[in-house]
Amino acid sequence: MRRHSIVAPMAALVLLALSACGGGKPASTPTTEPAAAPTQASEQAKPTATPQSVGGAAEPTEEPEPTAVPEPTSAPEEADLLLDSRATGLDQLKSYAVNWKSKWETTEDGKTQQFTWDWLEEYTADPQALHYIWKTNEDGVEKTGMEIWQIGDTMYMVSTEADGSTNCTSFSSSDPDSGLKKGTFSPSTLGSLSGAKFIGTENVNGIATKHYAYDEKTSSLAGFGKVSGETWVAIDGGYVVKDMLNWEGGAGLFGGGTATSESGKGTWAWELSNPNGAITITPPEGCESAAKGLPILPDAADKTTMGDVTIYKTASTPADVLAFYQKEMAAAGWKPSGEPTSMEGFSALEFAKDSQKASITITSEGEGSQVMINVTKE
Repeated sequence: MRRHSIVAPMAALVLLALSACGGGKPASTPTTEPAAAPTQASEQAKPTATPQSVGGAAEPTEEPEPTAVPEPTSAPEEADLLLDSRATGLDQLKSYAVNWKSKWETTEDGKTQQFTWDWLEEYTADPQALHYIWKTNEDGVEKTGMEIWQIGDTMYMVSTEADGSTNCTSFSSSDPDSGLKKGTFSPSTLGSLSGAKFIGTENVNGIATKHYAYDEKTSSLAGFGKVSGETWVAIDGGYVVKDMLNWEGGAGLFGGGTATSESGKGTWAWELSNPNGAITITPPEGCESAAKGLPILPDAADKTTMGDVTIYKTASTPADVLAFYQKEMAAAGWKPSGEPTSMEGFSALEFAKDSQKASITITSEGEGSQVMINVTKE
């Protein structure tokens, strides 16, 4: 702000100086009168504009009056932060990564218990994809270990069993509302902010931010008890980049959420990085459905795949569906296994290929049919 208040007067002074240099009075014709007495040294020291001359010495021009420079003004105070939703602005980002770590500690009957939560979310808009890693821990023992991908209309989930083994399953659906959504644990989960106080500006993960502080009076977290928090908001974009919180009172994220239901202390740190950066999300190896790639009728509707089972509806009659699979499965290298079963409104047939078996059941559904394909290893 000070720089702006000084530039204008300085520019005015420069213009006045240039005007003086270019337009002095012409000198009068010299006469035989004696030369004037020399001026005092102090007068000679005064700066004067350079005179112009026409055929002789010129009289010095008068020194211009200096322009008054206004007093510099102080920068306006930064307004308090108001956020109805801490997810404001995230929808404008084409990609980002978020990490959320939280801890809750409570003591009951002299015994202390500790719970931790670790959540990672990666998102890209093009191609449309999500990646989640979720871990929970209770008293040093991992309770939940899950990794989920949503790529297009297909979701992949890898879960960790109690013995340390992993299990991978894929799901897909033609229903656009059936998949995962970004921001499952976005800053909006932390509630709103009203009246958070400005601290200063900081660079967080390469992002220029404004830094604010808040407590239970300026947030919607009164049920957590005594709250002390800080949030960093991107100067360009207005989205939350980082949020750190300490609280004492209710369990909040880990329990009933009121100060009277459970007493203890907790922390969390929510942090965003790589906004609009290069993030690549690929499905896990060996997690594709075995039913993927099998023939599907062109008019398939309400198609859903769960693991190695695919179900969909078609306007074709059961007899037409049966004929379609007898032809298309053979063309794809599958050999019939036994004779098909067929009765009114129902048909079933099996095929084998390599070490896999595909069972196809067809049932009448209104004027059309419902098809279920199940692929298993022999």
